[in-house]
Amino acid sequence: MKEMYEGFLLIEKYYYRATGSHIGFVPVYVSKTKRIIIEDNPIFFTDQQDFQTELKIVSKKIQTRLNLLADSLET
Repeated sequence: MKEMYEGFLLIEKYYYRATGSHIGFVPVYVSKTKRIIIEDNPIFFTDQQDFQTELKIVSKKIQTRLNLLADSLET
């Protein structure tokens, strides 16, 4: 998978500010060849590091999970 745009993860900051809860980002992969959609478990921010560091961590986790989903379906 190509490098992923991280801007959508900024919704976490506003959601957390409004609700006090973290939003779950669910990796979803669409297989054109098999004509199915598959999702994985949600990925959450953890409050263990500053926002920018966690943004990079969550982005990497999402990209890794998407690649694993793709590999499992397309091989």
